[in-house]
Amino acid sequence: MPGGGAVLAAVAGGLGTGAFVWRGLYPTLMDDIKTIYTTRKPQAVTARDVASWRFVIDMFEETSRLHPERVFIVFEDKNYTYAMVDAMANRVANVVAAWNLTVGETVAIMAYNSPEFLWTFLGVLKLGLAGTFINYHLQEEPLIHSLTASRSRHLIVGRGLPKPAIISQGKGIRQTHGYRAIDFSHQDVTYVVTPLYHSAATCVGVFNTIGEGATIVLRRKFSASHYWEDVRKYKVTVIQYIGELCRYLLRVPKHPLDGVHSIRAAFGNGLRSDIWDEFKTRFRIPQIYEFFGATEGTALLMNCCNKVGAIGRWSPIIRWVNGGKSGFHIVKFDPVTEQPIRDKEGKCIPIQPGESGLLLAVKPPNTVTFYLGPKAMNEKKLMKNVLQLGDEFFNFGDLVYLDHDYYVYFRDRIGDTFRWKGENVSTTEVANVMTQLNFIHDVNVYGVSISGSDGRAGMAAVQLEEGYELTSSILSELYSHVVGHLPHYARPVFIRVVQEFNTTQTMKHQKLRLVEEGFDVEAVRDPLFVINNQSKTYEALTASNIGTILTARL
Repeated sequence: MPGGGAVLAAVAGGLGTGAFVWRGLYPTLMDDIKTIYTTRKPQAVTARDVASWRFVIDMFEETSRLHPERVFIVFEDKNYTYAMVDAMANRVANVVAAWNLTVGETVAIMAYNSPEFLWTFLGVLKLGLAGTFINYHLQEEPLIHSLTASRSRHLIVGRGLPKPAIISQGKGIRQTHGYRAIDFSHQDVTYVVTPLYHSAATCVGVFNTIGEGATIVLRRKFSASHYWEDVRKYKVTVIQYIGELCRYLLRVPKHPLDGVHSIRAAFGNGLRSDIWDEFKTRFRIPQIYEFFGATEGTALLMNCCNKVGAIGRWSPIIRWVNGGKSGFHIVKFDPVTEQPIRDKEGKCIPIQPGESGLLLAVKPPNTVTFYLGPKAMNEKKLMKNVLQLGDEFFNFGDLVYLDHDYYVYFRDRIGDTFRWKGENVSTTEVANVMTQLNFIHDVNVYGVSISGSDGRAGMAAVQLEEGYELTSSILSELYSHVVGHLPHYARPVFIRVVQEFNTTQTMKHQKLRLVEEGFDVEAVRDPLFVINNQSKTYEALTASNIGTILTARL
């Protein structure tokens, strides 16, 4: 089969005077060509660096040596050059070296966004150690779990249950050049306001900055009211977003300077169709690059054609160019069993345009594990016998939709996690915390959609122990318990009190019905409650107050 370059040349040559014919037969052909061309830009330099094992820390030290006075970080109106950050990273390395750790061991880092976070991480990398980022929102059991799972003997503190995803050196190299797809260079300035413990901030924002020797503007915490002020002040050219961030920015009152800036591209994930055009138009964003991937994932989709709501393309041409042994596959899925539908030979069945399915990616032969942790955790992310007996694919655990123009759209997460406030929530973690209360017999935790919000808000269907009812004192105790044991994004927003769970159905089967009914006060006959952070309790949710609560509080 010819290589990608040959394919592009052949296609381009085939257009010529027959361009109109091609577009008539296949209207989105140019989108295929643009997608293939754009996504392949990083490949040559990535292959070179992987072959020579030019690690992220090597790239940083090289820029520090060749361009010591170039600004690396802008933070709270102060410039930190590559030389300054390198010097501080060396000081960190000298301190950590005294701990007598061996190459490959992990050091946990728990800090807010700051230059200190980055030079601490770089200092750890200088010694051949792995930095493990700990979510600073965690407390009690989730925090203990994260520290234990990271296998770190030391914790550096700066001022689901979380899964410790592995980012190998090879993967780190590949992530430093992702922005080559958008022609990112040392002259660019990128802006990162999401927490650095998230891969979106570090692997996308920081690694690409280091890879090209560019400049990154950091903010300790996201501020919608100061966002565009910072963008203008620091002459930002590329912004990195998550969908929730865009929605918060649109809630800020309009300003005459909304579209006055130097931004040429926005790169991120989770920008939903309902606000895409408004965000692009109001803030005059020339190009939006919406991508789909996972920290532990083995491939990445990208929408580089400004197609509203899409996360990429999966056309016959793109599949042919990539070959069956690389890239993505989307297969039919049974929502009740939460397993792919297979043919009589036991192989998965690809979806057709107009259908939804489970997103899978080919597992590279050198990828052994995705997470630090028990073997079962890694096995859960593997899907075997997809195209042929014995093959292995990475299971994203996400459902996507393929339209008739071969654009792919995110539909929903499956399994035991959902996403809220930009964070992944483990239903098991929340259920385990809630069942610690002596008045709760059983609980089924799930995510529900709220109009005008990204992700899913937490909801818990609760069965009380015999003899209990949700009095005001118990509701207050429930509130205090979840606040004391769970980070803010994992606390159930809604509570539904059920008399009993149907023991003839699986919990998964029941969850489908619970999710479908959500917090619809007209459809649900069970008592419903909603969190009230001002009163520090859960209050009754009724037809008379639901409108006010959804608009004013959530």
